[in-house]
Amino acid sequence: MPIQLPQNFDINLPDFNELASDAIGSPESGFAPGNRIVRTSDAAREEHAQVYREQMNTIENLTDGIKLVTKIVKAGVEATTLGQTLMKYQTGMQNIRTEGVNLQKAQTRTQIAEAELGQLQLKLGFETNKLPVLERGYAAKLQGLQVQADMAERETERLILERDTRFPLIDVQALRQAA
Repeated sequence: MPIQLPQNFDINLPDFNELASDAIGSPESGFAPGNRIVRTSDAAREEHAQVYREQMNTIENLTDGIKLVTKIVKAGVEATTLGQTLMKYQTGMQNIRTEGVNLQKAQTRTQIAEAELGQLQLKLGFETNKLPVLERGYAAKLQGLQVQADMAERETERLILERDTRFPLIDVQALRQAA
């Protein structure tokens, strides 16, 4: 509903100096009223007063209507302000939810890292516990190899002794010098 307001008013008011001087009159006329002011009968005055009262009622109705429309518009403005505030609230709530999801993601990443750490600690424990067993195994193998080496050395010594007893060394130079 478009509101059409007047852009300017054209009102023709009488010259109040002339009205005042006619109303008071002059000493020459014995201060009798002048003829410039139009005369109105009492009945016409009552009728005019009734018309003015009814027109005032109409204008007051219009004024009340304008006040009501003004309040409606103000309520509409307040509603838009409320709407903007609600949107800010909803945006804030959505941001809180987003941050909540980010927190849950971070907590999940922490749980994954803790689980991986636990796995690594288990693996370390296993490897640490396995080390003495491996050391004993290698020590036993080394000891077995040492025994084999000792046996091979004794066998070598035996074979050397057997060779030397079967085939004694003859010092050819010593025999040449002795001869």
